[in-house]
Amino acid sequence: MKNAIDLHMTKEMWIEMSAQERGQYVGYLIWHFVKKNYLMLIFLVAAIVSCFFVPQEQQTVDHYIKAFNPKTIVCLFVLMLTICALTNIKFFKTISAAILRKVHSLRVLELILVFLPAFVALFTTHDVALITFIPFTIVMMDMAGMRKRLPKVIILEVLACTLAGTISPIGTLQNVYLLEELHISGLAFIKSSWPIALAGYGAILIACLIEKKVEIVPVDTGKRILPKGKTILYIALFILSVIAIFDFVKIPRLYWIIGPIVAITILIADRKAYAKVKYPVLVLFISMFVLGANLQSISAISNFLEKIMSWEFFVVIGTSQVLNNTTAIVLLAPFTSNIPTFLIASAISKFGTPLTTTANQMVISIYPDNGTRKTFIIWYLVSEIAFLAWLMGVGALIVYL
Repeated sequence: MKNAIDLHMTKEMWIEMSAQERGQYVGYLIWHFVKKNYLMLIFLVAAIVSCFFVPQEQQTVDHYIKAFNPKTIVCLFVLMLTICALTNIKFFKTISAAILRKVHSLRVLELILVFLPAFVALFTTHDVALITFIPFTIVMMDMAGMRKRLPKVIILEVLACTLAGTISPIGTLQNVYLLEELHISGLAFIKSSWPIALAGYGAILIACLIEKKVEIVPVDTGKRILPKGKTILYIALFILSVIAIFDFVKIPRLYWIIGPIVAITILIADRKAYAKVKYPVLVLFISMFVLGANLQSISAISNFLEKIMSWEFFVVIGTSQVLNNTTAIVLLAPFTSNIPTFLIASAISKFGTPLTTTANQMVISIYPDNGTRKTFIIWYLVSEIAFLAWLMGVGALIVYL
């Protein structure tokens, strides 16, 4: 039954199963779902439990509508939907393959595998970029005969993609929330956190350039042809989804116009894209928003946060290492008295322990057991902590000098 989850269960197969086999199959499906989405389930339960501690006078429909943060959820959904549609036509693999066919040097290959996903992450969020490119990176390094170098490349790739959240308003999902919550423009966001991006990308570039000169056999990635009509359509829908985030039309809110347009168009053009949307991510974010709003409503917690936020640079970073970066931001954003400092701290807090982002756990879970997994996990954790320390030093200089 262990492999039943991989089977396409038909009505005939279900009928042929014994009652015990059906029970085992259902149990395995449940276990597989819990194992894959445990973080979402933890925050969902925490959000539900926290509702019982909110003062009765604040348990209103308006309270939960604000906690739900519809703009973030709508924009997140259409972004994921358009990315799934582009993935279905092999858009990212086709573009990458065209570039990688010309690579003959390990150093150049590393630079491409690290910075190409980082560039894509500026427009698709670092989670989407990592989901898209890590499997491709694994294949490419194996094809090039460079499996031993895979841990280094994946680590740098993750760091570079995560840095997208320091310079792009949509480089990470919680940035969409911050633009709405703090009432700031995308330009103001970039002005606050670009020094962190410069320090981070600079360190990653140096790590790539110190790679020894090693020639590799040209990689044959195969030739693919993109369907022109769908490619143009999906790119246009993706651009619309990004425009919805900036929301320069207030009445009616722009995302309420663009959201249905994107959703209906993709439903007609490629309904299979809906099956690939990571709906647990939406539930995770809703749970985080509700939990954060509920904790703010508890006077003992809100009073405590008001007192400690005079040290918000360290509070935001420290809280993210325990609660998850998104939850910490949702919880602490209403209490900030210095938006530039808060933005810098929120950018830095995406690095550190495995709890800081869902991407950290995702990367560890999808890394292959190919003889380098143990080395990867050890160096991945060390690199995350070292990178956090480096960016904290740069951030502290910006904030306190």
